[in-house]
Amino acid sequence: MTIRSKSSQFLRHLYNRTSSFLTRNNTKSPNFPVLSDHAAARDHAKASVETHCSVPQKMKSLIKEFKIYRWDPDRPLHKPYMQSFFLDLSTCGPMVLDALQKIKAEEDSGLSYRRSCREGICGSCAMNIDGTNTVACLKPIDADTDKPITVMPLPHMFVVKDLVVDFSNFYQQYKYENHAILFQL
Repeated sequence: MTIRSKSSQFLRHLYNRTSSFLTRNNTKSPNFPVLSDHAAARDHAKASVETHCSVPQKMKSLIKEFKIYRWDPDRPLHKPYMQSFFLDLSTCGPMVLDALQKIKAEEDSGLSYRRSCREGICGSCAMNIDGTNTVACLKPIDADTDKPITVMPLPHMFVVKDLVVDFSNFYQQYKYENHAILFQL
């Protein structure tokens, strides 16, 4: 027996119980019209059954693949690799940083990345997402579940571990530029 036939049997049973209850308790109109011959009621019941049957199929499509760059300096003989994680988007926040936090909390606690303000101000969660350098806290998860999201560290920096990069060179350049601007004023 398929889900559709079980659903239609359940709806038919529910309809029969409801209509018998209404006709029994309705003292003003003993000839309460039964909706089985009503075209709109039939269409509504058919649409309800189709929707009920299509929900599991749509739920399957909410699984999104995340390919994340992994490298551990404690294992110098192992090369960097891409690891796939599959997340249910219905139980995850809308941003890539939310997905990374869910992966770290539920699937792999060894995943390393930086995060701080979650507002796109500090830049600590900067990484390369789908080929674009951006901050993970402001990058929404693409709703297309057919193509995976690729998360890599920033390409122009040294990798400390997984998605964590060394910002010391950046800070030195920033300090130099900031110092030079102050002296020009």
